[in-house]
Amino acid sequence: MRKPNRVPSNRDRQLRRFLESERDRILNAIRLTIQAGREERAIEDATVQDRAELSEADAQGELEFALLQMHGETLQQIEEALERLEAGSHGICVDCDAEIPARRLGVLPFATRCRSCEQEHEAQGFPPPIATWRKTAQLFG
Repeated sequence: MRKPNRVPSNRDRQLRRFLESERDRILNAIRLTIQAGREERAIEDATVQDRAELSEADAQGELEFALLQMHGETLQQIEEALERLEAGSHGICVDCDAEIPARRLGVLPFATRCRSCEQEHEAQGFPPPIATWRKTAQLFG
């Protein structure tokens, strides 16, 4: 059962601040990556390069593009978590409507499923959410 809109708890306010801070950090990283890419291309365009240099530049460009994609996916998950916070449904499993443990949310603040539902979801061939969050554990003690 979804929770109706409610007064945000202290934990919700902390989580909102954290998610907004992460969103800002990622947006800044995207800007810096794009800016660095433009500067790199300007340098490459101004210099003569051999095949090895071109190959290395292509590989670097692919890595930067993959990083931008990951940042974009993370931004989408952050925005969705902020929407769930606003609606009062953050922390409720989308599959079984059970409350997602605070410990799980501390590790993955935009989790949409409890652990057992996420394992079932992954077993069906869906990729896991980005699970490289650190810092958030301190929000939930």
